[in-house]
Amino acid sequence: MINNSTVIGIIRIVLILILLLNFKFIKCDDTTNTINTTIGNNNNNNSGSNNTITNEPLCPEKPWCPCICQECGPPIGRKNSKQTFVYISGGKQSNYTYFEKDPSVKWEEIDTMALYSNKFDKRITCLAHSKNVKIVFIVEESNIFDNFKYLKVNGNYWDGYINTTRLGNTLLENNVDGYNLDFEYGSRYGKDQEFSNTLKTLYTKLKSMGQGYQLSSAFGSYYGESLKNQIKTVANYLDFIVIMGYDLINTNAGTNITNSANSPIDLRTIVKKWWLDPLNPSDSNKIILAIPWYGYYVKCELTDQQKSNPATIFQSDCIVDNSKVLQKPVKELIRLLNNDYILLGNTSNTIKYSSGILWSSNTQTVFSRYRDEKGDIYQANFDTPYSIYLKIRSLGIGGVGVWSLEKIVDLPQPIIDSYYFAFSKNNIGDKYIEYK
Repeated sequence: MINNSTVIGIIRIVLILILLLNFKFIKCDDTTNTINTTIGNNNNNNSGSNNTITNEPLCPEKPWCPCICQECGPPIGRKNSKQTFVYISGGKQSNYTYFEKDPSVKWEEIDTMALYSNKFDKRITCLAHSKNVKIVFIVEESNIFDNFKYLKVNGNYWDGYINTTRLGNTLLENNVDGYNLDFEYGSRYGKDQEFSNTLKTLYTKLKSMGQGYQLSSAFGSYYGESLKNQIKTVANYLDFIVIMGYDLINTNAGTNITNSANSPIDLRTIVKKWWLDPLNPSDSNKIILAIPWYGYYVKCELTDQQKSNPATIFQSDCIVDNSKVLQKPVKELIRLLNNDYILLGNTSNTIKYSSGILWSSNTQTVFSRYRDEKGDIYQANFDTPYSIYLKIRSLGIGGVGVWSLEKIVDLPQPIIDSYYFAFSKNNIGDKYIEYK
């Protein structure tokens, strides 16, 4: 006669066998959520030798298997006729919780998100695809080419083998939707159509994998002869041309920084003259203007008379002194409006007077000024939703971008929403209109 303990033992054995059989036939696409792709790892914020983030399961229905959810499958199609193209910096590609829960990440307003691949958490792709948003990896020259060499022949030539197999596999391994090239430094566009040939090779590879894969490239607002001679061909092999509409400010000592904005209203003219006019009209929908969500902060040089006069806080001129000009995210510069102290490097000074927000009619951007107890004046230059709106309204281009999304974290939600609203696709328009 079988006793109760024997029955319980048999039941346990059966359950274990069922569990083992189910586990055996679970399809595991990966052993971890992140891998070392060797793509885009030159960024200073992305250093580190251990590229494994987590071994937690991605699919609740397969709790023992760190597999990729079904929504991480093939790249998604184009969501909108106008694009909102956002960059992520600062190592956020490892922080899944940020993408999942932070209220500053408004997925419904985003079409493409570009970030670095180092320590990339693949769950971000799952989340993005479930929101119908593309994920692309930011890459530089040395990550595109195997055995990369930068040869200073006429200052603008490189050499290396484009390993399209490696690049394609990286996309498949991470379930991401393409690449955003960051060939922005110096004149690295080659001679004799080298840059456009590079694009052709990579573009052809991606499209052979699937038409949904995307290739874009970031460019400075202006360009030299080496790119000018191949600009139309370049456009043929890109889905999007991202114009970096920032860092146009002159931070040299002796400069009046009020008249030299990070992202001035002159960007409208630059987009028209350097991009819309030279390209074929059909390529205008490929142009993305990226605006900064960061500004600059500097100590102003003062005469003895200005230093002794409290009303200097309301003057518009700020001559850059010999101290370092600091780059700060807008979240810090906006918070500064409500602070009673000011930081410049490791120095903390008590604020005696604050100007509030002031307006530069020359650049059509804002600035604010602070006077400490010693009489020194500090100035912050940055973009608000309104100054961004003035730059992008009726540009008639393909979309707007931002560097970079995490720079508005922790701002009040109405301000976050206003920064997004300034990028509204309706504001961009389908035709360039000149405003006086």
